[in-house]
Amino acid sequence: SGLREIWVRDVYAGDGFLRVPDHGTVVDLGANMGNFSAQALAANATARLIAIEPSAPLSVKWAATMAVNGFQDRAQLCRAFIGMFTDKQRRDFENDPAYGDAPTINEDEFLRRYAIDHIDFLKCDIEGSEFFMTERGSRLLDITDRVAIELHDFGGDPQHFLDTLSTKGFSDLRVDWYGRECIARAARAAPLRMAA
Repeated sequence: SGLREIWVRDVYAGDGFLRVPDHGTVVDLGANMGNFSAQALAANATARLIAIEPSAPLSVKWAATMAVNGFQDRAQLCRAFIGMFTDKQRRDFENDPAYGDAPTINEDEFLRRYAIDHIDFLKCDIEGSEFFMTERGSRLLDITDRVAIELHDFGGDPQHFLDTLSTKGFSDLRVDWYGRECIARAARAAPLRMAA
């Protein structure tokens, strides 16, 4: 399904949406086996990428994807969970050997560990855990210029997330609904790095 989303349906990069400036920073939350990570790094040869993926087998595949494409010097992987989880999600992860030993990292620690103060492109597909970005104190959306995110209604209210994007200054909003879930892409009219 990840290959279909990224290469067939082109949900993150379609219509020229995947733009990364020179020496830009891309964050890939829910990197899976690295298909989007590779697509983003191929978009600009000077970009750096920080990915989060809690699955041990998928982390190995992600590293292989970076290596086979020659991107390993510009990409880092944090094998951890980030975000908020329902009780069911937590139980499912704890009982799955692929995820059982993955730590949880909070947003502040993640930003500090990887020296992230600005994100040019944020991709997020973390299976319902994405709603932490709408909580008070979260800075990820505040420091991001472009975001492409899959919103799952079992984790929160997708419309509330879309409203949050608007209140945080994202004006170019494109939404593809799939029942009560969606993939949203949003960009600031004036990138933060240029506006500063």
